[in-house]
Amino acid sequence: MKRRPVQIALALVLALIATGAVYAYVKHADQRAVAGKQAVDVQLVVKPIPAGISGKDLRDGGYLQIDHLPSDSVPADAVRSIGSDLLDQVTTSDIAAGQVLLPQMLGTKTPTTSGLPIPKNKMAVSIAVDAPADVAGYVQPGAQIAVFDTVILTGPHKVAGDNSNGSKDDNWTTKLLLPRVDVLAASAGAPSKENAGMNNGTASQQLLVTVAVDQTEAQRLIHETERGNLYLALLSQSSVTAPGPGIDSQGTDTPVFPDWAHAS
Repeated sequence: MKRRPVQIALALVLALIATGAVYAYVKHADQRAVAGKQAVDVQLVVKPIPAGISGKDLRDGGYLQIDHLPSDSVPADAVRSIGSDLLDQVTTSDIAAGQVLLPQMLGTKTPTTSGLPIPKNKMAVSIAVDAPADVAGYVQPGAQIAVFDTVILTGPHKVAGDNSNGSKDDNWTTKLLLPRVDVLAASAGAPSKENAGMNNGTASQQLLVTVAVDQTEAQRLIHETERGNLYLALLSQSSVTAPGPGIDSQGTDTPVFPDWAHAS
């Protein structure tokens, strides 16, 4: 009977030792488990982001919040903050909530021209010409053309009007307007108003031709479209075009257009 208290005391000591050993093991196991998992700040998407949202709007629009995650549980390139290098970029696709923001989700915003390949420093201008003026349909995207203009004279160097108010007795003159421009697009338009009521199948079809021009060329082209008649000439690489005085109905050289019309 005297040995029972000793046995009980020994059992309690062994239990305490076992408990301490288990605690120490678990503590060291937890330390091993979290080793190398230092928390890092990342940008977490908290509400759906549509495509085309700028970095500035992401930062200011409540789309993101900073979250602290173990470093080995997120991609190494995860976005930590929206810095100045990301403000002008935009999301390239929709992003669902709950994702970590990654750099590849953003891209540079580029203006769209609906697929029309406009050369650098140029603009696209469309003109309407009748079918015969379109070189029998051979004016196609990628071609180069010269643009001629025909107007009516009532006196020396004076433009009176176009074919809508002219007659065969007027003195007409034709001159090179643009010596060489690139064609970006060509498509059929509606029949011209002069032939819209004809049903004999010979109505003059108007064609839309889009060319690449600089500002000065665009001004010339638009101005002469409003007052004259444009005619196109298809060019090869060896075709030679140069400003000249033009020719009138009398067969004489007549400098109709002002000097700016052919300034380089």
